[in-house]
Amino acid sequence: MFDLGSVSSPLINPNLTSVKSVSNITSGTSPATTAQAGDVLEYTIVVSNIGNLISNNSLFADAIPVSTTYVPNSTTINGNPVADVAGNMPFATPATINSPTELPGIIIVGSTSTIIFRVTVDANTIGTVSNTAKISYPMFTTGLTTLQKTDSYT
Repeated sequence: MFDLGSVSSPLINPNLTSVKSVSNITSGTSPATTAQAGDVLEYTIVVSNIGNLISNNSLFADAIPVSTTYVPNSTTINGNPVADVAGNMPFATPATINSPTELPGIIIVGSTSTIIFRVTVDANTIGTVSNTAKISYPMFTTGLTTLQKTDSYT
């Protein structure tokens, strides 16, 4: 005798998490707790897939923090340079990210995607420099695909 009514299937989905850190390249301080006008800050965002399914169409966006200026040609993904978009940060608008050796958008289970970029603190900056990265990826629930979003703050 079988009880098929109580059988449940495991939820199979990607689950992207992120950790963001910032270093003051000028002063050699990591993590950066203070900065002055003209200091160069380097942001590192590590996106991990802790789910049980690959993530396809993984997108990353990070607006440059207020009171800073993007350092041209400073963005890398998994150690590889990413071309600026008309002289601007390539992830100012959502763009695909990936695990090392994977196609754009794909982050495999147990793997990461590491994005690094630099900014210079603007003159006359007083107060706090804060930054939020946004990661989005598709998730599958009850036969539907929904877009999941997660933020990473510093």
